Formats: sequence, structure tokens, C-alpha cells
Amino acid sequence: MGRKNWLSSSTFDGAQANAVASSLIYTSKLNHLDPEEYLRKVLTEITSIEIFDSERFRKFLPWNIT
Repeated sequence: MGRKNWLSSSTFDGAQANAVASSLIYTSKLNHLDPEEYLRKVLTEITSIEIFDSERFRKFLPWNIT
């Protein structure tokens, strides 16, 4: 899975972003969530967070999503 995806990453930061996205997608699948719906919900709700606080982001992990 990763081999062809990593070819499009021309920088370390790009590769790291791909790894994070892939991890979220596969973890959502393992938690019986639809990855598209999960990412849509997280990305929509995350934009309303004004202050960075790791505890606020924990509720968006696939096993904590309601």
C-alpha cells in the first residue's frame, strides 16, 4: 500500500503528512467507521478549535468518536 503512495512525497514533511493521513484512515476502518465520514467530521469540527490543547484533540481519535 505505502510504496506507491510514498513516491508522491517529495519532502519529509509530505511523507509525514501521508503517514498521518493513512494512519487515521486505517485506524478508523479498524474501529468500524466509514473513513470518509470520519475525516469529514473531524476536519469540520477541528476548525472550530481556537486554542491548541491535546485533550481537545483526543475526542477526535477513532476509538473516541461518537
